[in-house]
Amino acid sequence: MQVRPQDLQEVVKGYSDSIVDEMAVPSYTHWNPLIKWLMWKRLAVVQDLCGNLRIGVAVDYGTGTGIMLAFLSQIANRVVAFDKFIAPASRLCELQNLHNVELKDVDTLPVPLPDENVDLILCLDVLEHIQVLQETVKELVRVLKPKGRLVVSGPSENPIYKLGRLLAGFQKRATYHRWNIDDVNKALKTHLSLIQQKTLLGPVHLFDISVFQKLPNDHSSSPRD
Repeated sequence: MQVRPQDLQEVVKGYSDSIVDEMAVPSYTHWNPLIKWLMWKRLAVVQDLCGNLRIGVAVDYGTGTGIMLAFLSQIANRVVAFDKFIAPASRLCELQNLHNVELKDVDTLPVPLPDENVDLILCLDVLEHIQVLQETVKELVRVLKPKGRLVVSGPSENPIYKLGRLLAGFQKRATYHRWNIDDVNKALKTHLSLIQQKTLLGPVHLFDISVFQKLPNDHSSSPRD
C-alpha cells in the first residue's frame, strides 16, 4: 500500500515542529518537487535493494511515521517497529490496516529482542542521530540472524546536503546530526559485510543507502553491486 504525503501530515498532528522535523515530514511533503522526489526515491531504492525477500521477522529501527511499515508487512510475517515517539506510526498502521506490526516505544539499549532473531533490519536516516553509535550497532548485530541483512541510509553532511536541508525547512539545521553516513558505515563495517551500496544523485552525493549482511567470521567490507 502506498503511503500518501497527506497521511504523514495527518499522523504527526499535534506534535512539535522539532519532532515533525526529526521524522522528515517537511521534506516528504515539500513544495519543491526535487526535494520531495529525493526523499521518496530513497525509499524506492531501499525497496529495490530488499528485492524479493520473503522473511520471518523484520525490524524498523527508528520507524518515525512508520512510512516503511506497509512494505515490511508485505515481505515479513512479523514486523517490529521501534521509536521514541511511536504514536505516529501507530496512527499510520491504523490508516493502512496493518495487522502484523508490533510497535515498541523504546529509546534505550539493549534492544528488547532475543539474540539472532531478526532477518532484516531497516535503519533509515536514524543512526546519525544516536550518541552511542557503537553500542547501538552492536545491539543491532546481536539480534540479527546469520545471513540476515541490515539496510542503512544517511546523509553525507557535505555543503550541498546542508544547503538542501536549509531549503527543506528543518528547524534544527547545522548541529542536527552527530554523524554522517561515512561514520555510520564505518561502525557497521566492523561487524558486518557490505554487500551493496547506492548513492543518490551521483557525484552530488547527498545520501548513501547500504546493505550489510551478517556472515560468520566475515569482516570484509567490499561492495558487490
